[in-house]
Amino acid sequence: TLAFDQVDKFGPMLIELDSKKQAMGILTYSISMTTLEEVFMALGEKAEREAAESGRAQGENTDFREVEQEADPEHGEVYRADADERRSAKAIMRVRLRLATANRSAIFSVLVLPTMLNLLAVFMEGGKSAAGGASSGQAVGLAIYPPMAFGISIVAFTLQLVREKEVKTKHVSLAQGLQVRSFWLGTVMAHYLVNVLNSLILVSAILIQGDQRLTGNGFPLILVEALIYPVCLLLMAYNFSMLFTQVEFASKVLPLTNILLGTVPTSVIYILLQNPQLQEGAE
Repeated sequence: TLAFDQVDKFGPMLIELDSKKQAMGILTYSISMTTLEEVFMALGEKAEREAAESGRAQGENTDFREVEQEADPEHGEVYRADADERRSAKAIMRVRLRLATANRSAIFSVLVLPTMLNLLAVFMEGGKSAAGGASSGQAVGLAIYPPMAFGISIVAFTLQLVREKEVKTKHVSLAQGLQVRSFWLGTVMAHYLVNVLNSLILVSAILIQGDQRLTGNGFPLILVEALIYPVCLLLMAYNFSMLFTQVEFASKVLPLTNILLGTVPTSVIYILLQNPQLQEGAE
């Protein structure tokens, strides 16, 4: 850092540096103004140390401590302990999971309500269909309620990302040294764990219900689909989050989108199949 009161010496210094650049092995150099973040960090560090020296503080603030360096056992390289990619991803995942269970409203929207809808889809009874004695109410329930259940949790995750965009959470994290890959890896892991839990609850309910058409040879395929389906939903949620900049607007549009894309098409097909002529054609 060059002191401002020595600015009159910058010119001669740079001229001499430029003339001896080749001898000193310097290819190129540049000068830039101190960033606002660096100024704040320097002032904060100075204030903390002055407080510690005067006895007003117990010790040095951990934000300004020297970070211990650790050796990478695989490559023998030295790296900053708090900048490890896996450690950062795990930290983001834990934060996401805490946000998903931060209060009753969050738990209800991402776990309780989807579970209720999935159980309703499997155990709902109705009239017998003409094809083979299966419950028509259960058939339409399996077609309508699971997409609605997963859509509700996806809306919650999308709103979370839009809210973070609104307050610049990701940008601040990246400015503080968090890697982009760690940010998204931790986010995807946390959101996937919540959604795959809903998927496994649905699969378990199907297994308990005991419908031979679902628990027979096709059950392994249902299990695989349950593990893959959350990935598709999360990709859709993350893409939707890029379309909004305000939580208020997104909270109005996303539930409608969930209804239009997940519920209306299936309901229309079910209503059309109640027509006897269409039933005969389907059979």
